[in-house]
Amino acid sequence: MGKTSTWLLHLGRVAIARHAYAEIGGWRRLWWRLWWRVEPAPAPLKRVVPDLPPADPPPPMHLVIAPQNRPLCGASIRELWTIEPEFATCPECKRESEAALLQWWVNNR
Repeated sequence: MGKTSTWLLHLGRVAIARHAYAEIGGWRRLWWRLWWRVEPAPAPLKRVVPDLPPADPPPPMHLVIAPQNRPLCGASIRELWTIEPEFATCPECKRESEAALLQWWVNNR
């Protein structure tokens, strides 16, 4: 620590007082000293990520509409369900909701 801090102090004095520049042997020599003093950055550690088993896909989310309060595809009410048509992932519920939405648009245009 003492050698490095002395060197930095000397570098600071050279930058401030130009008469000390000859002691080091010129700016080229100063740069060469600086180049060898700077240590390279340590190599980053390699993280080993364990192979995880493939995840099961989430179960389908069914669409429940207000009059029946049952999923459109006829699945049990104990399955995952939503009241938002855009979040339903069950293909049959999606198809039924698109048909119901189209019918609503036709009736209410």
